[in-house]
Amino acid sequence: MLNLFDLNLASNQLSGTIPTQLGYLYSLGFLDISSNQISGSIPKQIGNLTSIYQLLLQSNQLSGTIPTSIVNSNLSNLYELDLSSNQISGIIPTQFTNWRNLMYLYLFSNQFSGTIPTQFGKLSILYYLDISSNQLSGSLPDNLFEWTPFFISLENNNLTGIIWIPSNGSNQIQNLWLSNNQFSQICYEMYSIFPDTLKLSNNRISVILDCQNPLFPSDIMQLTTLDLSNNPYIYFPRNIFFRTLQELIISNCSVTASLREFLTLIPGVIPSLKYL
Repeated sequence: MLNLFDLNLASNQLSGTIPTQLGYLYSLGFLDISSNQISGSIPKQIGNLTSIYQLLLQSNQLSGTIPTSIVNSNLSNLYELDLSSNQISGIIPTQFTNWRNLMYLYLFSNQFSGTIPTQFGKLSILYYLDISSNQLSGSLPDNLFEWTPFFISLENNNLTGIIWIPSNGSNQIQNLWLSNNQFSQICYEMYSIFPDTLKLSNNRISVILDCQNPLFPSDIMQLTTLDLSNNPYIYFPRNIFFRTLQELIISNCSVTASLREFLTLIPGVIPSLKYL
């Protein structure tokens, strides 16, 4: 057993807690005990699994916080961690940045609180980040658009403030899902690079605005899908131009004078539109 490399116990009816003895299977590279009825906290001995590359504990009844002994450990081979759909609480540890090979991080549907760590930006090959459906608050990190993930979901939290999309050209995020929060405004600059897909339904978005040059013509680059549904009052400046937008979702938005005027201008300001 000490040389065991692959342990898959997923989708059974296992109950009880995670045995601490698992932490002494030093050769273990793959551990999947997802979709069971396992409860209790994550044992700190999991941090001993220095050969682990895939750790899947999702869809159980795990509680407590993520032990600092795990996030401080040398899990340098780990590229996927899935703790989603449990009852794990506390703040999201910043020490995840020690895991330089981490590509997939799933923490959604838990009870995490606090703010989003800016240190995620140090995970240079992180590809997929989902921390939706928690109790996170505060604003977006200033370095959000310097991160590398293809997909980021922060939906169903209590995030607030302005979504600022910079023009530094370093944005590599393709899908940014921010629905069901309390954001109030989208702010961009000339030549800002938007994600391909931006989901903002069920927020408090009131305006999409070039905050540096509000009177200048604005060309929204790269964006192909924009979901603004269920935002009460949205103001579109007359000088905005969506060069690449193909799908615009504005269901259940109040038909203000600004929105009505914007809709009449769609053929000119959204030349690539296919779905409305």
